[in-house]
Amino acid sequence: MKPKLILTITVAVLIVICFGLFLTGWTLRVTECAVVLRWENPRYALVGTTKGDAGLHWKLPWPIDKVEKFDARVHVFSTRFEETFTRDGYTLVATASTGWRIADPVQFREKVGTVEKAQEHLVGLVRTYKNAVIGKHPLSHLISTDPGTLQFDNIEKEMLANVSREAEDKYGLTVEFTKIKQIGLPPAVTEAVFNRMKKERERIAVDIRESGEKEAKKMRAEADAKRDEILAVAEAEARLLMGQGDAEAAKYYEIFADNEELAIFLRKLDALKKTLEKRATVILTTKDEPYDLFEKGWKEETSNDK
Repeated sequence: MKPKLILTITVAVLIVICFGLFLTGWTLRVTECAVVLRWENPRYALVGTTKGDAGLHWKLPWPIDKVEKFDARVHVFSTRFEETFTRDGYTLVATASTGWRIADPVQFREKVGTVEKAQEHLVGLVRTYKNAVIGKHPLSHLISTDPGTLQFDNIEKEMLANVSREAEDKYGLTVEFTKIKQIGLPPAVTEAVFNRMKKERERIAVDIRESGEKEAKKMRAEADAKRDEILAVAEAEARLLMGQGDAEAAKYYEIFADNEELAIFLRKLDALKKTLEKRATVILTTKDEPYDLFEKGWKEETSNDK
């Protein structure tokens, strides 16, 4: 065969092979999922994100087999602000944020078909269950000055459980999260909430003051009891010391009783010592006691000189 003919045949074969590969081979990206159809009936599904099916795959040429691909990444949307009611009758304005992805491509294709329609269905589910769940909780579970009464996590978990269950059963979707994105109050409700928060603060302040007063009374009672105990011990010791002093003084009283003049003389000397202990000027007659001792002493000296 001529070289030119061989080259032509080789090129033709390569073109046929490439065309065959184009008709029978297809690739799935990591961010995609796909449904392989045979005569328009689903044969099997592949998911590149969670099942690791990304890569090259084979099928029979069209129109026998056909592949429909969908975006398998997580899609996020937010609902609009709308009013909802709490269990205790307050009106809230809230919006929720939701993330979802395709879990079952076959069911998704049959029940929904497109990402836009899937999101429309999910918006209705989220709004329904958001209102239903919030309606079972009082306002204090969403807005409160006490962090211990807030139930945001439980409310969001309950919303997620309800939305996820129905979305998976009906549409083949997996809801990754459902969060309360924003929450607000109408003006009338805001004033009522602030008034209630003020009353709660006042009640807490009253409880703190009452607790402080009880503690103060307890501390004062303990201090009074301790004071009375110390005074009782001190008085007992004082009486003991006074008794000992009286007993000791009684010994001297017996001596003074035998010599009254000596006792009087000693008492007068003590009085003189106390009045003349420091430099002092005293103007009194010698007839006043105890200064009469000076007169007696002078008369005795005069009589002795004579």
